[in-house]
Amino acid sequence: MSQLQQVTEKISTVYKQQLYPWHIIQHLPKMQNRTIARFRRRNDADAHLRVLQQFASSKQYIIAFNPPLDKTNTANKERLSRENLS
Repeated sequence: MSQLQQVTEKISTVYKQQLYPWHIIQHLPKMQNRTIARFRRRNDADAHLRVLQQFASSKQYIIAFNPPLDKTNTANKERLSRENLS
């Protein structure tokens, strides 16, 4: 895969993650997690979680919200971290 394709794929993945901020996360051993599904709306995540709990009741799942990154906040944090390093 070329470098351009890799960058394009990464940008597309980030964009998709911003479109679907609600996650269903499965707890795994040794403090690990796995994202099972992503949703645009909380009520869709709740409905899917109910189905998962019916079919796999022995596993633990949670719903988490991962808000889209605000570009201005990210830029400010990077600037502040660079200032603190110097």
